[in-house]
Amino acid sequence: MATDDHPDVPEPDDTWSDDPPADDAEWEIDELPESGPGSLAPIWARGLARVIDLFIVGLAGSLVAQVSGLIEVVDDEVVSQNPTLAILILLVVWALYEVTGTASGGRTVGKLMLGLRIRSTEVDQAPPPSKSLVRWLLPAIALLLPIAGLQLAVLLIVYFSAVTNPRYQGFHDRFANTLVVRNR
Repeated sequence: MATDDHPDVPEPDDTWSDDPPADDAEWEIDELPESGPGSLAPIWARGLARVIDLFIVGLAGSLVAQVSGLIEVVDDEVVSQNPTLAILILLVVWALYEVTGTASGGRTVGKLMLGLRIRSTEVDQAPPPSKSLVRWLLPAIALLLPIAGLQLAVLLIVYFSAVTNPRYQGFHDRFANTLVVRNR
């Protein structure tokens, strides 16, 4: 209600409210287009992009480990004198690939190939390096677990939690406040 004493205060109407939306998840989904650029990326496309990215990371990590002498191929078998260090090199390669790709434009090679990008939930921009690191860190922690079956179980939980989320966010996206959307 504008008065002579307070001319800057707008008059309330039926749509004006200081209260935030009752359910942030629904409100944010409503703000996204249903299809086309900016809409939520389908689960199958996200999964395929992840497979492409893991192939690239595995190849690059193996190459770095082989060049540095941490692994070698003997009689068609990969042999390592220090498997822990080889895994750490793989994690570093993965971090550099994933975090820089996510923070620099919201894209890794896999996401670029499938027309997807990662954005912050708050603004339609690539997440900053800190959120990109958090997004990478949650699945990466699984690889530090001592039992292979436990590693796989944690990775499946992190990634497949997106299936039941209305915004298709896995736990890594929820912790980092990111969304994966279509770019085209």
